[in-house]
Amino acid sequence: MKKSISILTFLALGLMISLPVFAQTSIPQVTTGVTDMPVKSVSINWANITGFINNGLNLAATLIIAIVIIYFLYSAFMYATAGGDASKAETAKNNLIYSLIAIAIIVLAGAIYTTVENIITGK
Repeated sequence: MKKSISILTFLALGLMISLPVFAQTSIPQVTTGVTDMPVKSVSINWANITGFINNGLNLAATLIIAIVIIYFLYSAFMYATAGGDASKAETAKNNLIYSLIAIAIIVLAGAIYTTVENIITGK
């Protein structure tokens, strides 16, 4: 059991160390085309809108993953310090399982979003 906890802790730390890599996205330069003349019509550039949505979702996913990893590490600490108390160990074990399920849901949500986006845009 201790071996599996140490493996899970190692994986969580590996994810936490690689988290800044996921945050490195390029932000497209947006030119507004503002002139001295008043603008009479507004054209919608869908590439900018989808880019804005993608950046927002990437930020939200990064924050949620960071919170889940912190929760996972806290649960691992609770499990390690249970001291033979079966109820504390069971609570910590359930929390570890919930945090792993949360990570799986986040990864699946990203995959579903990418698949739907590719279907809609025809990529």
